[in-house]
Amino acid sequence: MSTALSTPPDVPRAPVQRPSRGARVRWVVVALTGLAIVGYVVAVYTQGSLATLSKSGAGLSTTYAGRALPIQVAFYCHISFAALALLVGPLQFVVAIRRRRPLLHRWIGRVFLVSARPPFGCLRRPAVPTAVDPDRCGARTDSSTVGYAALATSSTC
Repeated sequence: MSTALSTPPDVPRAPVQRPSRGARVRWVVVALTGLAIVGYVVAVYTQGSLATLSKSGAGLSTTYAGRALPIQVAFYCHISFAALALLVGPLQFVVAIRRRRPLLHRWIGRVFLVSARPPFGCLRRPAVPTAVDPDRCGARTDSSTVGYAALATSSTC
């Protein structure tokens, strides 16, 4: 029997250091807060169109109901991608996933990165009317644009 095909001897691993109790409590608070926000978004915005919701004054529907269709699409993209980021974000900090399933950890990170940044260039414009032209969103560049670019290019794992 060839030694190349045999299994290598067990390599001793460094002991796994468990997160402190405070770190676990903070993780639970962040995860539950994210779930609460996602629950609110689902409960409010899946009940009807923005026009229907604005009659009852639900959420931000009164702000966006009368806006142009691209603004409403941007709003729905924003809440959908934010909900996805809030759901998968805390999973990035689960040590067991990172150690035992690194490929899953990387895919969760990719999903988070895609959902946490604006997926389309048009969403970089604020969905709030500008003082100059209230019927049009104004283009601007701010620190979040630079931050997203730095985050996306800083690491590939």
